[in-house]
Amino acid sequence: MSIPRLCLTACALALVAGLLAWPATAAAATAERQHHAGCAQWYQVRWGDQLRFIALRYGTTWQELARLNGLRNPNRIYAGTWLCVRAASTTPPAGSRYVVQRGDNLTRISCRFGVSLSQLIAANGIRNPNYIFVGQVLIIPR
Repeated sequence: MSIPRLCLTACALALVAGLLAWPATAAAATAERQHHAGCAQWYQVRWGDQLRFIALRYGTTWQELARLNGLRNPNRIYAGTWLCVRAASTTPPAGSRYVVQRGDNLTRISCRFGVSLSQLIAANGIRNPNYIFVGQVLIIPR
């Protein structure tokens, strides 16, 4: 067998071995996600995603997502990677923040986090409780 043909055969075998191992790797990743007790919601990164936009979509900060997922460099996320976007605990810690999403109003937000409407208004210095906007960061009092 000539050297180029030998290299081609070795490369083909390596490719086939990698393809055969891929479903097992994907299954292992899924099993790992399902058994990760500290996470209540997952998101699979798509091409072009940025951590800050994912964070806005899920009402959190990019810093929190980086912490939850142990990201050393939040600028390097890859398509196909699964990120924990919400920790298992649904009760926010004192003074936590919430980013207003489309369709939100103060009443819904206060019910969601178990705080009174007046506490929410006072903690955020809101003059008109009928006017909040998407992307606005609210402090959730405790």
